[in-house]
Amino acid sequence: MDVLLISVIVLLMFFVFPYVSSRFNDAVNDSHRILEVKGDHVCIRQFSAQRLLRLRGKSIPASDIVRIQYANPLPQGICITLLNKSGSALEFWVSEFQLGAVKSTLSRACPLAKIEQL
Repeated sequence: MDVLLISVIVLLMFFVFPYVSSRFNDAVNDSHRILEVKGDHVCIRQFSAQRLLRLRGKSIPASDIVRIQYANPLPQGICITLLNKSGSALEFWVSEFQLGAVKSTLSRACPLAKIEQL
């Protein structure tokens, strides 16, 4: 009985958990799940649960975004800050692998926004 239990744990540890983890990371870090451009609005899903379940997120008119800031890479990813005309800001984190896709989506959606690298 102990051998069976140990073999099941080893099987889960080496095969099932890495597969599930990679599928979760792919779903959470997909650039289409992070940002969606719908007409003049940009929908941002800030949290991994929103990205995984495709929940609504926050929607901002693209014409209201005046500045986009990219912070230096940190261990948890890169912080992107969107500042709008009213002075409020919206921050979200992306992995380094998705930064290029997110940058191109934001530059196409907000061509008049000033881009800063911090």
